[in-house]
Amino acid sequence: MKIQADGGLMLKKSWVRVTLLIFAAVILVTGIVEVVYLYRTYSPEEMEKSLVRVEHLTGYSLVADGEEVLYFSELSSDSIFLGLDTVESQALCSSVTTGVWINEWSFIPSCSGTILAKDFAPDVERLSRKMNTGLDSILAANIRNMERRISDNDEIEKELEYYISVHNGMDSEYDRVTKYSKRKMAEQKANYNLLSRLEILRNAKNIEVVPLSYYNVSVSGNKAIQKLWCYRLPFVKEGEECISGLQYRKMDKHSVLLKIESMMLPEGACSVSFPLFGKFEYTMKDSVFVPEYGKKDAGKMRLKDAFSHNPMWDADGRFLGFTPDECHDISELDTLGYKYLGDCEEDTLVRGTFTDSVGTYRGELTHDGKPCGVGRYSYFDGSYYEGEWLNGNRHGNGFLVTPGQMVKAGEWKDGKYKGERMVYNSLRVYGIDISRYQHEIGRKRYNIDWKNLRISYLGAKNSGDASDSINYPVSFVYIKSTQGTTIKSKYYAMDARDARRHGILCGAYHFYSVKTKAIDQARFFLKNTNVQANDLPPVLDVEPTDREIAKGGGEQKLFESIRIWMNTVEASTGKRPILYVSQKFIRQHLVKAPDICEKYQVWIARYGEYRPEVKLLFWQLTPFGRVRGIHGDVDINVFNGYHEQFHAYKVELSGVDATQPTKAETSKSLAKI
Repeated sequence: MKIQADGGLMLKKSWVRVTLLIFAAVILVTGIVEVVYLYRTYSPEEMEKSLVRVEHLTGYSLVADGEEVLYFSELSSDSIFLGLDTVESQALCSSVTTGVWINEWSFIPSCSGTILAKDFAPDVERLSRKMNTGLDSILAANIRNMERRISDNDEIEKELEYYISVHNGMDSEYDRVTKYSKRKMAEQKANYNLLSRLEILRNAKNIEVVPLSYYNVSVSGNKAIQKLWCYRLPFVKEGEECISGLQYRKMDKHSVLLKIESMMLPEGACSVSFPLFGKFEYTMKDSVFVPEYGKKDAGKMRLKDAFSHNPMWDADGRFLGFTPDECHDISELDTLGYKYLGDCEEDTLVRGTFTDSVGTYRGELTHDGKPCGVGRYSYFDGSYYEGEWLNGNRHGNGFLVTPGQMVKAGEWKDGKYKGERMVYNSLRVYGIDISRYQHEIGRKRYNIDWKNLRISYLGAKNSGDASDSINYPVSFVYIKSTQGTTIKSKYYAMDARDARRHGILCGAYHFYSVKTKAIDQARFFLKNTNVQANDLPPVLDVEPTDREIAKGGGEQKLFESIRIWMNTVEASTGKRPILYVSQKFIRQHLVKAPDICEKYQVWIARYGEYRPEVKLLFWQLTPFGRVRGIHGDVDINVFNGYHEQFHAYKVELSGVDATQPTKAETSKSLAKI
């Protein structure tokens, strides 16, 4: 019995030794795997194949009575829905980062389509819970904001419509403005739709904000670029089932573990492993994935060496290689305190997007992130600029639209608007205005050769901007008739008769005097002027100096006099008169009488290289023009539009329906039959 007991004890001890030896062998093998497999240096080619472009799409759905009504990406600090849209995919906000294919079990190749990445997207679930607590007030704020946007867009569309009506493709910014106008029309239509849906939400019984979160990855491998949808794995066990061995790891709070639906490592891709034991975490410098393992530097440094440069991706997710840390296309730079997303060429940021305190810029950039070249700036106040930039300032050709203001399209310099430079050619419509000075030069007297009138010179400043030989017909003429209550032109009746006889559209103007009553001046003009049905509207020429305005009773007295003259003449002739003033007079004085500016068309005197910056019918571009058939200098004017608009204006004056053939056209048609 004793021998059997000793033999059994020895056998038991032998099995213990064998077990210990096996356990030691396992530990040794594991150690070898750790040293050989896990701590080996990954080549740049392997790391390139392990990289994936991870996109996290986040947003929110506004649900009314169980039905999704609207979607948005974020909520601003003043409770405004950002990225509000009726289509989910267009409302989602995209956050892009770099991830790696990772083995689920460190000691064997076991990726199974698993990706480890760093995720900086907002916590949509937490924010949705916060928004649901004050949803009524948030909806009210957004309805007010949408109503304001619609009002601002109405003003902008009105100004864009005016610009397009008096320009064509010859003008430098016409194409840009018309394209933008089409976008604004579509935007306004969408705004009304959004407003109606916000009203639906406000009137619904049950409303809630539901978080949205989707992931996709772009991979290349041995095939063409693929965009694969994936789902997120929690870093915990689900019941008794362990989805991934990585769930045992203690991860950084911003880590995200993803798995593609096929659960297979794409062909040509490479997966990496990290040490089995110890605390695992990683940091991310810009978009550079830098894994870290405990306090040891071996694995950390080897992986960091492989990521010594930042990964770059093209728009389709194709891996382009590495570029130096300071400039890459999927990062956020804060050199100037802005957030950038852009493209680079030869390690230099050349195009991008950033948002600062005044708006969002999209376009070309300098290496230090300043707008330069061609770009678009959408301002938070509703303004929009598109055109050329230099060192962060609007510089070159471009246009700016602002709610309630005219479109500023033309030349800019160091951020300031210079004006719209005119290009003169035969496509424009020209006219003249005359008085006794075209008949009297010193003691000599001259007649006008109405049959042979041709404009041959536009003055020193404008002739150089003509794109063709200056030989333009005179399409209209304004003739001085009266001044004050005592002066009348002895040439008016003759000039008006001859102009009409030669088919030139004509009109009459009165030179206003601050020394006499407006009603008396209006009556004097009507008594001595023959305004016919097809004539241009009468014009009141107002050119007082500041001293004369003060001496005549001040601005308000002058405004009231203008109203009296215009109303009296309109009542008598049936034509609403035109006001002739300078751009300086409008800015300094007439801006204080908005009813006059709104009611009457203006004829502006502005001599220079740029178009007047007001809405007008005609502008006088030089007092030093030359016209064959007239002796001496002549005031040259241009119609604010082209031949098509001028024809429509003449039809409007005559009261003839432009869609119906005239008697002459009917006779010609009958003669052909």
